[in-house]
Amino acid sequence: ADAAGLGKTVSVIALHALNPMTQAHIDAFRRAASATDKRVPVKTTLVLCPAAIVGQWEREVRRAMPAAVVRVLCGANGDGNVNWAATDFAITTPLIAHDIPQMLDGVFFHRVVLDEFVFRARSGSRAASWGSHMAAE
Repeated sequence: ADAAGLGKTVSVIALHALNPMTQAHIDAFRRAASATDKRVPVKTTLVLCPAAIVGQWEREVRRAMPAAVVRVLCGANGDGNVNWAATDFAITTPLIAHDIPQMLDGVFFHRVVLDEFVFRARSGSRAASWGSHMAAE
């Protein structure tokens, strides 16, 4: 579904709203994690997209879910002081995501969305470690 206007963004927002992280998700993560895995499972949906559509994602989420906590991650706020427990959506570009590992590497996101770019998360890559629910748009 490469064409614009097919409802991919709103579908991801609806998936987030209708399928929140539950204790069962957390338990499954802990069972599958190794003893050395110190990542913290969070309810946040991480959206990786081109810089040109970061604002569009933010507007669409705020329009569809006015009460949602949306954080646009950029280098300036990459100090790691994000309250993930209170964050519904984190939106950033792949380049910025790789520049702020101290913020992302300790987190297991409920879902990671790859939107409109050639980036592919390979097994063993940093992006692949951020979550197991990989939904490519």
